[in-house]
Amino acid sequence: MQYIIAGIDPGNTYGIAILSLSGRKLSLHSTDAGFSEAVRIIERHGTPSLVACDVSPAPEAAQKIASYFSCRLFVPNRGIMEEEKRIVASGVGTKNNHERDAYSSAVFAFRAHANKLRQIAAFPDLSEGEKERLQHLMLKGYRIKDAFLELREPEEKPEKKEHKRTEAQKVSIDDLKARVSFLARENANLKLMMGKLENERAQLQDRIRLLENGARQSLLHDSELRKLRFRLQQALQRLQPGRKPAEGSALSSAPAGAPAFDSPAGSSKSSGRKAAAVATQKKEEGKAERLHRENDDLNRLGSPNVDLEKMVTDYRRGRKQA
Repeated sequence: MQYIIAGIDPGNTYGIAILSLSGRKLSLHSTDAGFSEAVRIIERHGTPSLVACDVSPAPEAAQKIASYFSCRLFVPNRGIMEEEKRIVASGVGTKNNHERDAYSSAVFAFRAHANKLRQIAAFPDLSEGEKERLQHLMLKGYRIKDAFLELREPEEKPEKKEHKRTEAQKVSIDDLKARVSFLARENANLKLMMGKLENERAQLQDRIRLLENGARQSLLHDSELRKLRFRLQQALQRLQPGRKPAEGSALSSAPAGAPAFDSPAGSSKSSGRKAAAVATQKKEEGKAERLHRENDDLNRLGSPNVDLEKMVTDYRRGRKQA
């Protein structure tokens, strides 16, 4: 297993630089495929002992990558200057600024731990694999004493850890499957609910249209009714004959102090005048009664029992006969 230092420049384009624990450049990459692709590129080259970035505070993506590999994140005390980056990356073969920044962060991380790495590399009676593992543990934060204790553990223990990790992964996968199944059911229920709501909305829209049509027809009916009332009122007014002044009675026109009946001829004339006055009075009473009935008819125009169309038809028929 190869242990590496991974320099990261996250963003829309990820810059990735891979160094060995001796500080040798292994690979440079840049990708637009995001976080997952950056992780896959790092995994192809080995196990990160340290992840590095070139700015402080560290970007969230760099923190996530370090957490994913369960290693420490190197953050410089201050942001690395552009001039320093150009000097460090000079002649390395970076294709863009993202690769340059990633490589600079990896180099600065290596320089910060170079003395301890060299000390471990100089230990006698240790194989290269053991030295690399000690360096890896030291970069992860182990003290040298604890790193040696970890190095002396039996080889079976990592296998047991791997087995336990596999069991945990199986449980996690089962949980994920159950979660996916639950979400699928929820999705189906929500779709059914959405369908019902859409149907209710369509029904309400149809009802609104019916109410609007009914209101419009009611307004038209009221308008026609007002027009008919107005025309009928005008027709009834035209039917009323003009009033003529009533003739004065004989008694009122007789000279003051004259006797009521001077002679038989005068008596006959007086009787004729009385009859004419009575006829005139009856005629006036008939007119008053007819006017009263017409006024009652006008007052009943707003009643729902009045058939306006029949009244108008009768009026028109009467005009034709006249």
